[in-house]
Amino acid sequence: MSDNDQSSDDPKPFGSVDQELADQLAVYRDVREKIQHLTASVASQDRTVTVTVGSGGAVQDIKLQQQALRLGPEQLARTLITVIRKATAEVNQEMAALVQPIAPPGVDVMGMVDAHLPNVEVEDPELYLRKRGIRW
Repeated sequence: MSDNDQSSDDPKPFGSVDQELADQLAVYRDVREKIQHLTASVASQDRTVTVTVGSGGAVQDIKLQQQALRLGPEQLARTLITVIRKATAEVNQEMAALVQPIAPPGVDVMGMVDAHLPNVEVEDPELYLRKRGIRW
């Protein structure tokens, strides 16, 4: 048996690759866990309507102040839609900020999210996470 044959049976060279893959998998699992628990709450300008949205855009809660009920059906509907869109955009922005660091080089996750947000400014991902106390 030659030296080359012995070295191909030696698992040591693959140990660092295995560890790197295990580390990456742990990071991906952590990000997935954080994404599953993301929420964003947004209030209307007059603070009469507050909506909480989870990841995936699922509305989790709607709070209406008594004054909101006096807006009339059309204005209340418009306000609800506006606040839901803003909350959805915010949770999507937060999700993108979590995913950006693990995305392949050259993939602009924030840019992709920005292209689909309804007139909501997208902040720098690091600044966005810092402002919300999320550590990466």
